[in-house]
Amino acid sequence: MLRNESDQERRLDDRDNLLPITFPPTNRHQNSAQRHRSAQLRSAEEVKRRIALAAVFVVSLALVWVLPLYVERTMTHVMFADGSGGAIVWGWKRCTLREYCADYRYMRREQTPAIWLAVDIALAISYASVLTVVFAFVTRRKS
Repeated sequence: MLRNESDQERRLDDRDNLLPITFPPTNRHQNSAQRHRSAQLRSAEEVKRRIALAAVFVVSLALVWVLPLYVERTMTHVMFADGSGGAIVWGWKRCTLREYCADYRYMRREQTPAIWLAVDIALAISYASVLTVVFAFVTRRKS
């Protein structure tokens, strides 16, 4: 019996000397922490990418400003030398947006310059958007 009692006492002493048991994090917690970290990294990369695309859009706007891809409605008033009247000849001219803005003050009301300015600005934004989208497709990462 003494032996059994000493064994029991030893077991109790061993229990007192044991370190507290700590369990490793479960996969659910670990995965959520990893997902959170990877989401933060993805969002940081996404912010950098969006800033780069905004910069490309601004540069594209500066580039398309000087490209001769815009239309201008032209009106030429022809007067005959004999004084028998004249004629108005309507036409189109391809020009840069800068040239269009330089000619804007000399346009007549019949040419509807405000409408054509709006059309040309819309064209400039769409040209810059196309260049930005092409840049985004060229530089995208494949996952």
